[in-house]
Amino acid sequence: MRGRPGKRAQRPLLRAVMMLLAVLPFTVFNSTAKHLSASLPVAQLAWSRFFFTLLLTFAFLPWRGPCKSQRPVQQTLRGSHSIRAIGGFCSKISRRLR
Repeated sequence: MRGRPGKRAQRPLLRAVMMLLAVLPFTVFNSTAKHLSASLPVAQLAWSRFFFTLLLTFAFLPWRGPCKSQRPVQQTLRGSHSIRAIGGFCSKISRRLR
């Protein structure tokens, strides 16, 4: 005999909306960067994309609470890889438009 489904299974629409809201910033940042790459240098695009992502992250910190990493070296390496990935993305889209 099966038990009652959990609260997660009872709210599929809420889960779908939350997934869309999670993906929306990436879509907005990517399309904005593509549009601005025709008139701004790559370094400025990469900096602004990273900066506004950081602002969104800081907006959620009071809600979630401070995070302490158990592996600060790996966390730093992951952050530096993120910066390189953003720079590569902005560089590629600016080359495609020229």
